[in-house]
Amino acid sequence: MRKNRKKLVAMLLTVAMLVMLLPATVFAEGTDVNAMYTDAVNVMKNTVSDEVSSTNAWVIMELARAEALTAEQANAWYTNLENTLRTQNSAKLPADSSSVPNIVTILAVTAIGKDATNVGGYNLLEPLADLNYCTGYVTTTASALVAIDSKKYTIPTVSAGGTQTTREALIQTILDARNTTGTWGYSYAGTDYADVDTIAMCIQALAPYYNSNADVKSAIDVGISKLSDFQADDGSFNYQSAESAAQVIVALGAMGIHPMTDARFIKNGCTIADGLAIQYVAGQGFKDYTGLVNMGITTVQATYGLVANNRIVNQKSSLYAMTDAVDIIQAASEATTTEASTTTATATTAPTTAAPTTAALDQSPATGDTAPIALFALIAVASVVGVVAINKKH
Repeated sequence: MRKNRKKLVAMLLTVAMLVMLLPATVFAEGTDVNAMYTDAVNVMKNTVSDEVSSTNAWVIMELARAEALTAEQANAWYTNLENTLRTQNSAKLPADSSSVPNIVTILAVTAIGKDATNVGGYNLLEPLADLNYCTGYVTTTASALVAIDSKKYTIPTVSAGGTQTTREALIQTILDARNTTGTWGYSYAGTDYADVDTIAMCIQALAPYYNSNADVKSAIDVGISKLSDFQADDGSFNYQSAESAAQVIVALGAMGIHPMTDARFIKNGCTIADGLAIQYVAGQGFKDYTGLVNMGITTVQATYGLVANNRIVNQKSSLYAMTDAVDIIQAASEATTTEASTTTATATTAPTTAAPTTAALDQSPATGDTAPIALFALIAVASVVGVVAINKKH
């Protein structure tokens, strides 16, 4: 009797030790950054469509960079984009509007592995060839530079009467926009203020030039220091704005700085992820300043901030550095062709082979979370069986 009790205790201790070794995401009361990332991406999957709009282009971009966009989704959107350009017979989206739709669409096209200089015969960068089209508020200029550099595109020649856009002109325009705070922001009632979102977006654009331009290096160093100063003790920025937190994450990622481990961005033991999580509602998205979940720009920005962080964690290129982007549509087509050829060859050489069982068809690899759970479940069952067996003996 005593010996069996010792065996039972030993089994239960083994189970307890294995539970302690399981990933924190399985048993944590709250949601860690990885679970928040996965959930946010899944929320965005339910909103993506073929609509040609700035908001949907952001969703296309972030899902593609998360490697979560299907070839069918990419193809439906890209086909609609081609048709839209042909119908309006203009590279501007929509025709004669601000540069923002073109900038975002360039990023989305590039993210799915396509060439933004030839979408149905139209060059989406043509409108950006005029410097006047890329300026206005400094974040517009910064975004234009981000789009142009996303795949190191060549800037087209401007049409007659315009001012030729160059990378140097965009960089200088951004640098010249700094105010008396020494960084980027806004003025109100004659006083200059630094602004988190503006600083972060300018850093995102200037990051590729940090090591080659002394003025850029100085501006970014000041900007990063300001961002650190702006972070609150709960890890958040701008009164817990999810959008601001996302922009900082993207900026740090562009600089090769790990957003969640760099000491400058850990306050009172809280990281940017902790600040972002304040506005997070599992399965729904992120709240804006009204306290309500905003499925528009708030959740979109928060999600691409998490995508940027995930890419840094997994040692991939930063969010907007897309020279490594694979053509999602073409890759799927080639995979289908290869699969069809393989199936045909197999059918020819082995026509009498029995159909595979359901178990054989399910070859999906277990994830880092599910494998330990399966092991835990197996051991737990074994423990229960052991307990039943012991009870039967006594």
